[in-house]
Amino acid sequence: MKEYIVVMPAYNEEKLIAESLSGVLAAAESCRSDFFLRKIIVCVNGCTDNTEEALGRVASAKPDLFSIIRSPKGYVAAMHALMETAAKDFPECFVIKIDADSRSQPDSFGILLAGLSRNPRIIVAGGYPYPNRKRGSRMQSLFTDIFWCRSFHPMSEVAVRDVSRFHPADEMGQDKGSGLKPEWRIRSKIYFHGRFFALRAGSYWHLESCCIADDIFFAPYILTRFGPGSIRMYYDARCLYDPYVTFKHHWKVYRRIKEDIDQLKGVPEYAWYLSDAALELDWKYIRTLRASVIVHFALYAVISSIEKISFRYVSYHPSHWEYDHKAAKVRA
Repeated sequence: MKEYIVVMPAYNEEKLIAESLSGVLAAAESCRSDFFLRKIIVCVNGCTDNTEEALGRVASAKPDLFSIIRSPKGYVAAMHALMETAAKDFPECFVIKIDADSRSQPDSFGILLAGLSRNPRIIVAGGYPYPNRKRGSRMQSLFTDIFWCRSFHPMSEVAVRDVSRFHPADEMGQDKGSGLKPEWRIRSKIYFHGRFFALRAGSYWHLESCCIADDIFFAPYILTRFGPGSIRMYYDARCLYDPYVTFKHHWKVYRRIKEDIDQLKGVPEYAWYLSDAALELDWKYIRTLRASVIVHFALYAVISSIEKISFRYVSYHPSHWEYDHKAAKVRA
């Protein structure tokens, strides 16, 4: 039976980490007949709230399963610490990474791990983060539908260039519960989301020193080193998360992404990647959706265009990666 570990960076997540770990345990239980969970490793990185205490209460129920490590403040520092531990202490194990504010669905671990087991060419099996629709005000619900319309409708985006070589024919049709069409899959994105993925082993981890987060740099590294077919997205392997629903938070997210993309342009060996990773809205598909959804996409396109223009005039600052909602937990 193949073994795996789960790694989780945690920064000021005292309110959500127990629910996230509950999802991890449920997903592990769902696939226990095929895959054995060796360890859950959580890296507490510079927390200023009660994340560690909340984590300790969960871990105390299964002390042999949990391991708590620490790193300096910062997402990349936490990921380095987690993957170094994985490579050193569990070199033969698959590694599932999930954020501490995300809730894996029960069948998601089994889907990702089966993908790695079935096809040795795959180095990273990407899960699909799915926004949890806000149940607050009507305005919050509207912002969720606008800002995250692409996540609710993944076939709304296609690659600008021909990327069929990145989507091997033997892997088409594996998203049995996603409802996605194989003809779209060969036009879909070639990268994965850093929030939730499975890695063949911790030793495959690598990030350039200039990056702020892993979602822009890790994919081109894997594709450059291991070639097309080394990354596979599994859209039926979902994790839920609470999305940002204000212009300010949305702007900050994509300003940080823009900064990482600018840094990526300075790495010669990844020069090929940005053009193949570029996506565009598929308006032909979008026009087949409900009228209200079409409006959401139109508003998103306007907002996105305005943000891109603003990025030219606002320099990146580390505060763009220090989200107010986490700082507020300290003051509350």
